[in-house]
Amino acid sequence: MRYQIKKDAEKKYTWQDYLTWPDEERWEVIDGVAYDMSPSPTPRHQIIAGNFYHILRNKLEGKPCRPLMPPLDVYLD
Repeated sequence: MRYQIKKDAEKKYTWQDYLTWPDEERWEVIDGVAYDMSPSPTPRHQIIAGNFYHILRNKLEGKPCRPLMPPLDVYLD
């Protein structure tokens, strides 16, 4: 699946820009480029993601970290 780049592909977007966008829109900012994450994932994608989550959850049981499922805002600097 290919995702659309936000209108102004020349602009470098920041976390602060992202925080101003409407909550009903799904975007990811990678190296300053904003990617439209619509449409929603396919059922096949969700099955794979769910299986992956289940495996991670089992492997991490009793450890201090846990896997999380989207939607979830993650900021990596």
